[in-house]
Order: sequence, then structure tokens, then C-alpha cells
Amino acid sequence: MIKKIFIISAILFLSNCGYQPLYVDKNNLLLKFNKISTDGNEEVNRKIISTIGINEAQDQVNSYLLKINSNKEKQIAAKNSSGDVTSYRMLISINISLINPNDNNKVVKSKQFNASFTYNNADNKFQLSQDEKNIINNLIESVSGKIVIYLNS
Repeated sequence: MIKKIFIISAILFLSNCGYQPLYVDKNNLLLKFNKISTDGNEEVNRKIISTIGINEAQDQVNSYLLKINSNKEKQIAAKNSSGDVTSYRMLISINISLINPNDNNKVVKSKQFNASFTYNNADNKFQLSQDEKNIINNLIESVSGKIVIYLNS
């Protein structure tokens, strides 16, 4: 009887604790942006903005200017003895600057985020290009989570 009461009370307490990860919803940024300025690789910039879910809000009084500068680079990581490429490395570098336009365009925060992934070459070039697109999306997803945490802190 005591075991049954203990099990039932444990289930009730543990199921109703209300735990939720801190940054589960990336669309709830605490900061508002008056303007978003991008530079560098436009494909990466568009994916970062859409993944984070940020929008410009012209009517905000205490809003900031967000500058995103991105770079995507594909490097040769290894070659075999005959000089053929056996693996590549995809590098994504994103620089985020938060500027306060009300304070003479003073930079409030600035940080660079880097992500890389090494992958093998494939004989099928179509499959290789599809793999590269997936790798880029995964790298952007991982960096965007870090950007949300950085902007909310």
C-alpha cells in the first residue's frame, strides 16, 4: 500500500514540474531590431535570419541595428598519393554586431561564431552537392542556436 502511494505521488510530482529548456523557442528574442544589415554570403545570411526568426520593427523606440557578416568556405582537407581530393572541410564564419543607433552608433555587442565540418569526397557529384547543402544547413542551425543565446544574454 505504501509503495503504491509513493509511486502515485512520485508520478504526480515529476509529471507536473513544468520543466522547459531555457531557449526552446528561438523566436522569442528579447531585443528588437530597427534594421538588419547583412554583408558577405547572402545565402548564409538569409538562412541565419530565417532560422533565428528575426524581423525588422521600425516603430520600436529602444531598438538596435543588427549587422550580420558571414563567410562560407570550402577547403581541401586531404588528398591521396595521386593528388586526388579525398576529403573537404566546410567552414562557416558569422560575425554579429549589435549597434545602438541612439548612442552615436556605438557597438554594444560583437562576436564571431565559427563552425566547420569535414566530409569525404564522393564520385557522384550530385550526391556530393546534396551532402554539402545538408552540411551547410546543419552548421547554420548549430550556429544560430549560439547566436540566440548570445543575443538574449
